[in-house]
Amino acid sequence: MMGQRAGVQHNGILWRSQALLACMSVLACWIGLAHANEDVHIAFLTDCSMYSDWQTVGMAFSYKVTKQQGAVTRVMCCTEDERKRYDQTLLNLMPTHVAPSFAYNERTKDHYAAYNKPGAVVDWLKHVTPTENWVLVLDSDMLMRKPFHPGAYNASLGWAVSADYRYLIGVENDLWKRHIPDIPARNDSLAGPFGRHADQVGGFFFIHRDDLSKVAPQWLKVTEDVREDPEAWRLSGDQYVEKGGRPWISEMYGYVFAAAKSNVWHKWNLHTMHYPTYPPSGIPKLLHY
Repeated sequence: MMGQRAGVQHNGILWRSQALLACMSVLACWIGLAHANEDVHIAFLTDCSMYSDWQTVGMAFSYKVTKQQGAVTRVMCCTEDERKRYDQTLLNLMPTHVAPSFAYNERTKDHYAAYNKPGAVVDWLKHVTPTENWVLVLDSDMLMRKPFHPGAYNASLGWAVSADYRYLIGVENDLWKRHIPDIPARNDSLAGPFGRHADQVGGFFFIHRDDLSKVAPQWLKVTEDVREDPEAWRLSGDQYVEKGGRPWISEMYGYVFAAAKSNVWHKWNLHTMHYPTYPPSGIPKLLHY
């Protein structure tokens, strides 16, 4: 019986791998045929699980059907053991940069999967300099519905575009004072209320490559700081964290505080990304599931 179960499990894994390979052969051709004359580079951030491979298939397909122009790179975080076990043929699902896993922080002894988001960007930019001026940073649980064109956004060096995340209340209360005390209050409401000290943004980032290069290293460091802040549990607005715990949304504060420290600010675009419970306002460019 145990041998039969092992055989069934092995056959299931084999079937899923073969299905991925079949998708890969088609999608790799599509990606290769994509136009590279748009000034946008998509950085699609994943880990190296089979679940993320299927998410990559979905992103590659949506990239193709939207006729998005420009380059796309999967930035895939893996531990050394995961990298050894990974099916090398699946690296061709889309152009891929393999980064180390940042999920376990050796300094703080903290296991937090979201460290991989800033860590992936830091490692990618350490090894690659995008030729495109604009970088679109996407999570693994996103699909494209419409193409991104720089001319559609009023973005510039020092000004990025992102989604509205108003629950980041720490940009107004004492949390900002504990991490970015020297940042003056904003006198606009482009990405949060007047008087905030960082922007209430998240999800996707449409950002100039030079700004991303400034923000990324601090993004990782400030994320660590917020995770270790003993008062963050009550100041972050994270409704799921228990008293004395580490907020799951620490990485989001890591980004917005790092951006403020880098003098990179944002403009909300309320129509680009659709997320469950959001009221629809037409067909979005991104689905965040």
